[in-house]
Amino acid sequence: MIWQSVKLANVAIVFNGKTPSKAEQRNSGHPVLKIRDVDDSGVFKGNFGSFVDPEFAEKFSSKKINVDDTLVLNAAHNSDYVGSKQYRAEGSVVGTLPTGEWLIARADEEQLHPRFLNYWFRSPQAKFQIKHLVKGIHLYPKDVARLEIPLPPLAEQKRIATILDKADAIRRKRQQAILLADEFLRAVYLEMFGPRVCRERWPLITFGEVTRVDAPMVDPRDDQYLDMLHIGPDRIEKNTGRLLPALTARQESLISKKFLFDNSYVLYSKIRPYLRKAALPEFGGLCSADMYPIRPNEGAMTREYLWQMLLSDEFTQYTESLPARANIPKLNRTELASFGFRLPPIELQRKFSDLFRRYSVVFEASKSGFDSSNDLFASLSQRAFSGNFR
Repeated sequence: MIWQSVKLANVAIVFNGKTPSKAEQRNSGHPVLKIRDVDDSGVFKGNFGSFVDPEFAEKFSSKKINVDDTLVLNAAHNSDYVGSKQYRAEGSVVGTLPTGEWLIARADEEQLHPRFLNYWFRSPQAKFQIKHLVKGIHLYPKDVARLEIPLPPLAEQKRIATILDKADAIRRKRQQAILLADEFLRAVYLEMFGPRVCRERWPLITFGEVTRVDAPMVDPRDDQYLDMLHIGPDRIEKNTGRLLPALTARQESLISKKFLFDNSYVLYSKIRPYLRKAALPEFGGLCSADMYPIRPNEGAMTREYLWQMLLSDEFTQYTESLPARANIPKLNRTELASFGFRLPPIELQRKFSDLFRRYSVVFEASKSGFDSSNDLFASLSQRAFSGNFR
């Protein structure tokens, strides 16, 4: 069956949310849904960080969230992130006011099933089109509204949404298993090295005393480096150290020099909006100038302990306490080297590293299952919106 395609504006309304000014924000009142209230996988975190007076929310009542609205990140510091975060509104956020960084698509339910619309936005076809609509660092409702969406009969839309619901549920359960494994590792770190541990007997040192916060510089225009994997902060999943699919240096701008690293380093993002991004690579390559390749001193610190410490609340509180500098959004090398902490015995660190390696085996098995369910979901989504779904 060949489905007709219609402009999104004919079957849905598309609009931006409303960001209250600082003077209009409150510590309690009517909740506001911010971008940070939804995680990178499109799940509401369960808490609101901002509120407004009920009178303010009522003034913009047409923008309040309905169940199954599709929300899309419409502005970011970098064009690559625009459209990257999407969220299907759950009952827990219904009636809240979305900020202006959210683009909202609301289906005309007499013609378009809301969950079908949501899955269409997440489909490879729609993501490709949206990427080409970004102007600068913004995605505008009028442009999205001009996109064409395949429109099978409403009953078929519901059938497709139900199938994708089941595939998505499997994918999310396996993703949750991975997150629980990560939580376990962080819990072990806190149990062994956290603030409740009696650490006074450990030496108080600075970060620079036990690490080398640098690496040999290379010119990426040199042919021998062009095809090496290139890692930047946008290629590291927050809080987990997992590397997302990497670009090669040949696909990147070759104006600035890059760092050469091997598997003795931990990579850490120096860009302030992306702190708490650290990777423990098991291979060598090039990392962007936005990453610090950090090598722990042998015999003083293990890579696994260093990696988890960089992701710890203690280190994050330190970086967040540093004074902001106008037009310099980066954590500099001196600030990084000046971090003071209690260094645990190397034997204790090695116990943590051994546990980490055992955990990695379990994690890889969980990740394999998640990757398989992710591939299945992507395949179903591709077929669903190509009119080839039986």
